[in-house]
Amino acid sequence: MCLLNFCVTMYWVINMKNFFSVIISIIILSLSFSFTAFANDPVLLSIQDEKVYAGDTFTVNVFISYDSQMSGAVIDVNYDSKMLEFISAKEGGILDSSATISIKNIKNKKSFVRFAYMSGASSVTMDGIIFSITFKALESASGNTKLDITIPNPKDFVNENLEVIDYTVDNAEISVLNNISIEVPTEEQSSESTTLPEPEETQSTETTTNNIIDDTEEKDNNDYTIIIILLLIGIALVCFGVAIALKKRK
Repeated sequence: MCLLNFCVTMYWVINMKNFFSVIISIIILSLSFSFTAFANDPVLLSIQDEKVYAGDTFTVNVFISYDSQMSGAVIDVNYDSKMLEFISAKEGGILDSSATISIKNIKNKKSFVRFAYMSGASSVTMDGIIFSITFKALESASGNTKLDITIPNPKDFVNENLEVIDYTVDNAEISVLNNISIEVPTEEQSSESTTLPEPEETQSTETTTNNIIDDTEEKDNNDYTIIIILLLIGIALVCFGVAIALKKRK
């Protein structure tokens, strides 16, 4: 009833042509607002946690979230050289093979691995690994150490139009274990004959490290957008029907 009163008032205030222009403008602006709200989520850069032993060589991956539109980037991964030794690094498979890519290990006042990427032809639209780093945990290392993602300058993370991309990071913690405790069985224990029960079948579960995309949240966002579109279309149809009825009555 309130919607009908609103439509009648609009009809008497402005003429028919302007009435439809206002309705169409409202719909377009509302839809633009809805899609922009979902498109402006910050890009996530992340590394998975690891648990290793002193002397182990291990690889960590730097992930980027879905549809980042990254076309140029300079990304540093800072590490503690007193606990970790850089071994090697390589780019990920989701990058443009024709792009200019550089990965260097830099040690001065602090140690970090610098990833530089520039592609004028295309943007990164997939989620996945943008580069990987292989470290060795030093024999003397023990305890926890962090791998921190930083971008030296906001202008070093841009899309094709050289527009700065908003981002957030999820850093990694590396746990280095130095002592391995091994229990040696006594003669009495080793002489005993025991029958081990057969292991029960367990359902295997697949796990993923640093899941970039939340499917449930994305589905809810899509449902919300559809509801907004249907609501706006309904409002437009009601206004159109009221306008036609008033025109016939006139």
